[in-house]
Amino acid sequence: MLQQANSLAIEAEDLYLDGHMQQAAARYEKAAEAYVRATLSTSDTATLQSLRQLALAHSHRSHELKWLVELNSLPLDASASHDDYPPAAPPPEEAEWADASTLCAAAEGPLALLRLGSTLLGTLETLRLGAEELLAGELALPPAAGGVGSLPLGLNDSFCIVAPEAQPPHAAESREGEALAATRQKLHQLAAESDRLRRENVFLKQLNTEVSSTLVRAQRRAQDQLRLVKRAIKALREIQKAPRPDLSQSGAAEIEELRAQLDEAHRARRGQAELVRKYESRWRHLKASARQKQAMNELKQPAAAGGASVLGACPASAGSSSLPRAAHPAPRNQLVR
Repeated sequence: MLQQANSLAIEAEDLYLDGHMQQAAARYEKAAEAYVRATLSTSDTATLQSLRQLALAHSHRSHELKWLVELNSLPLDASASHDDYPPAAPPPEEAEWADASTLCAAAEGPLALLRLGSTLLGTLETLRLGAEELLAGELALPPAAGGVGSLPLGLNDSFCIVAPEAQPPHAAESREGEALAATRQKLHQLAAESDRLRRENVFLKQLNTEVSSTLVRAQRRAQDQLRLVKRAIKALREIQKAPRPDLSQSGAAEIEELRAQLDEAHRARRGQAELVRKYESRWRHLKASARQKQAMNELKQPAAAGGASVLGACPASAGSSSLPRAAHPAPRNQLVR
């Protein structure tokens, strides 16, 4: 049964690629029914889930092709009668898918437009089938003791054992929304990074231009300096190569005399420098001795003043003379003053 379903799916795909939409829709529907029958021959949960997904996919494909055939068979006046009405605003998720499909259509042409219509029709059919299953309560398990011949062959009456850890159908949509949001965020980040790199590129180009102009000026100056250096070296070599005139005896004697005068001036200058050094050393010695004497005098003056105050405070003894204090001789320190 599974091989028959696979062969029907391959045949339907070939017919679709050849452009036979109606025959491909019929083959897709038969392949979906074959996948539904194949679910009855296995008890593996993963296999059942895979077969059910294949049946749903092929059924959606069949409905898409049927709707495409019906759309292509509409007359022009019937399709143009709705041009006066504004198009209804699609839901946010359908608008996002429509934007993505529109971008694909701009790149791939009519085939992308055909795929866009197929995607929209498949989404509509999926919503309709889900609503029917929710209303009819087909998500519950049927009794296990049923024969194969007693089961209907329609897709809406098929069943599948879903694992307990399997996520509900809306989880896939939420994951797709999260993936789309993450993709948009990455696109915004890439756009910001591209803008930053573009600004850096402009700045680096400007800096490169300035550095290039500066380098050109520096090279020009270096060439000018090198040219001047070469000229100076050439002139020096020419001067060195020129023969020197011989000095006469009078010129040599004059040079010797000038050298002797220069040596005498140097000796006199050295003697004056030595005298200045001696005078400075003597001056420093005299200045230090004067400061030392001044410090000693300052230390002696408080001691002499203390002795005079002690002598003035003592009373006259009984055997002393009756002369007034002014008749006594003055202290020694006062005489020194």
